[in-house]
Amino acid sequence: MGERRSWGAKRAEIMSRPGAGAAYEATRIRFELGEAVRLRREQLGLTQSELAERAGLKQPAVARFEAGGTMPTIPMLERLAEALEMRLSVQFQPLREASRSSNTFTSATGKPIDGVRTVGSSRSRSALAGGCRLPCPSWGGVVR
Repeated sequence: MGERRSWGAKRAEIMSRPGAGAAYEATRIRFELGEAVRLRREQLGLTQSELAERAGLKQPAVARFEAGGTMPTIPMLERLAEALEMRLSVQFQPLREASRSSNTFTSATGKPIDGVRTVGSSRSRSALAGGCRLPCPSWGGVVR
């Protein structure tokens, strides 16, 4: 038997393998997108079934998405955004700017709004066609 190693050492070994960083990033993107949808759904007081009906999906598809189990297409994100009373806007951002971007939801006045944060980091934004901004007229803010 080999020597027992710490989680940090094991993670470093796994992440050093070819393709591991990209797989990790894709998983994180799915999780963060699902979390953002779940938070907004809960703010609207909707069940997964109600969101599914509004978006033309089935409840298990919403559950999988919220759990980070699927990577959505742009049309699916548009349907979910509309069902959540939001507008999806995809933009390209230079990596340097994206890495400096805030990870908070801000109101139209620029004040952070508690409980809602960015979908993705600078790296995940580049993986999703450069970034997502989800303006929400009812909140007067933008998810960056």
